[in-house]
Amino acid sequence: MTIKALSWDSKFFGVGIGELTFSAWNSDVELQIRDTGNPELLYLRYRGSDQRDLERLHAISDCGVDQVTFEKSLVSQLGEDFHEAIIEASELSDSLISMSIAAGKHSRFHLDRRLKAFFDSFYLEWIRNSISGAIADKVFVYRSEGVDCGLITVSLKESGCAVVGLLSVAPPMQGKGVAAALLHTAERWAARNGADRLHITTQMKNEPAVKFYKKSGYAIRDIEYIFHLWKEDWNHEDTVQ
Repeated sequence: MTIKALSWDSKFFGVGIGELTFSAWNSDVELQIRDTGNPELLYLRYRGSDQRDLERLHAISDCGVDQVTFEKSLVSQLGEDFHEAIIEASELSDSLISMSIAAGKHSRFHLDRRLKAFFDSFYLEWIRNSISGAIADKVFVYRSEGVDCGLITVSLKESGCAVVGLLSVAPPMQGKGVAAALLHTAERWAARNGADRLHITTQMKNEPAVKFYKKSGYAIRDIEYIFHLWKEDWNHEDTVQ
């Protein structure tokens, strides 16, 4: 268990960023985050469930999210057809950019006051790299009367799992089955390309998304608590009890 340097994040946000993943707060964790040689920002990824640990982490960070990953088996998806209103995205558009940014409104990059200025450009980079194929295998778009009003990105992993990165629907089309159609399309495409399950990650505070995934047949696979700890906020003289 050591702090991992995150070169992409550091370059994008213009500050040194590292990541520490652990399942229990202990003296080793505290010693590592106390190291004065640490980068300016640490992502603390807690994969435990002890309430005392969570209280300690909330005490030292003012930016934390409960990130939940949902999973669904794709065994039954092989024979189904794609939705007629859904196409593959081939180029970036203002509507796709807008929906991508809206998809991140509950994310830690929006909650962190120091990173919020980069929020729009972060999600612009996400959808741009998804369409180019750099970080996603497919981007599907729901198009109604010539207007792009929903999107989903999906990637295949070597483990036989497919992962949804972004799922977003324009406000005028929300509640009209667009998200369900996009998700079903991603499921069918993934199943036809060898995936046996699909993972989707969101935040627990995003209650509409959590409710939607459960209704769509997804079960919680795991929960991870992610906190941002800025060096200038960490009091190295105090001990977190």
